[in-house]
Amino acid sequence: MKKPILVRGWQRVRQMPGYNRFVYEMISLLYGKRRMWRLMNYGYAPLTDAAPLVLDPADEPDRYALQLYYFVASAAPLRGKDVLEVGAGRGGGAAFLHRHFQPNSITGVDFSRRAVASCQRTYSLPGLSFYAGNAQALPFAAEHFDVVINIESSHCYPDRGKFFQEAYRVLRPGGQFLYCDVLQDHEYALMPALVRAAGFAIRDERPINKEVMRSLELDNARRHALIDREVARPLRSFVRLFAGTTGSYNYQKLQTGRSRYFRIIAVK
Repeated sequence: MKKPILVRGWQRVRQMPGYNRFVYEMISLLYGKRRMWRLMNYGYAPLTDAAPLVLDPADEPDRYALQLYYFVASAAPLRGKDVLEVGAGRGGGAAFLHRHFQPNSITGVDFSRRAVASCQRTYSLPGLSFYAGNAQALPFAAEHFDVVINIESSHCYPDRGKFFQEAYRVLRPGGQFLYCDVLQDHEYALMPALVRAAGFAIRDERPINKEVMRSLELDNARRHALIDREVARPLRSFVRLFAGTTGSYNYQKLQTGRSRYFRIIAVK
């Protein structure tokens, strides 16, 4: 599979220092007040005909992205717990966890200060808070949380091993680490060992490429319509790649197994 020129150029730019911060700061600046950016993950659609997740009508446009949050978060009891989401982005996932699982507290941290400011303006709920911070140097004391959750964010981190160490540090003994992301296959091969090296015991590890691809397929028309409506024409090809629309290079990598979407559940 030959990389399109757009992809080759994009991958070179991605290697530049500060690229990820710049992209997410620009998203927050351009689209901070629009619902389309409250969740940005690829989503999850079960392969079986299980009963659908019950959502509030206002959450239906984000069904697949929220189903990914549910799939990851339901692996551990959250009710009454202190939960940290690292890479909280636009805040829609943390707000959903707060409503649906009724933890004692949800703290979202993100390296985009604009995103954090937007979250603080949008969500004003007891027990839900947002802070700017670095995943590799979390601004919290040791043994401060019962659960750390990280969804489709760590592919942006220069040192994922350091992030796993930080997640371990801020968790209380017996705390749960709920982790999912999409990485190139050779990058994913290192992840279980890095998680264990941080001190965790892995309780569950599984690929979810098929479920994520099904989500992208079912949500494809909506994503295209949003991009066509909200994004300036010169940027649409890049945003389609970013969004994993069907036929895009990112989607094809999932399809062929060159990228691995996975979930890991670990305990301290």
